[in-house]
Amino acid sequence: MLGPAGLTARSTTFTRPDAIMPIAERLPHGASASYVVEIADRLLATSAVERLEEATPGRPAAYTTRKLLRCEHELVATAQRIPETTPRAVSARTVERIVETHTRRDGLTSEQADAVRILATSERGLGLLGGAARSGKTSSLAAFAEALDYGRLHADRRGAGECRGDVSANWLAVAGPGN
Repeated sequence: MLGPAGLTARSTTFTRPDAIMPIAERLPHGASASYVVEIADRLLATSAVERLEEATPGRPAAYTTRKLLRCEHELVATAQRIPETTPRAVSARTVERIVETHTRRDGLTSEQADAVRILATSERGLGLLGGAARSGKTSSLAAFAEALDYGRLHADRRGAGECRGDVSANWLAVAGPGN
């Protein structure tokens, strides 16, 4: 329930009611409401879960997984190490060649290709790419990382490791030339 296909599959946070429903659905022969709630409360009390916000009238407490929270902290720390003035633009010609290759080989959609073009030709120190599960973020980031490699820029690739599969899984930070 706490893994990539669990409570954080579509959102970085969840509530007690969000935890109760999948527990009830996983009990093959059913169970009493009090038992299901007890299991949910045990889950929320484990060391793998972090409470983010206390409950308020009409609003349940918000939780996330410690793993996801750690991944998000790593992302913020990496972003803070990137100087705002670090140029990282790759030539449009190089980007087009890479986009064409990845479109043929991996089937990048026009939207994914546009995302690669925007990220690779931007002179900002940080770019973010978001999308729904299975929308092609990993394929887009692979093309982007290749463009950075051609541009001799360092890409700190994340997503294939521990954070993969969670909402914040696919990210790539650029540290700039020679870093």
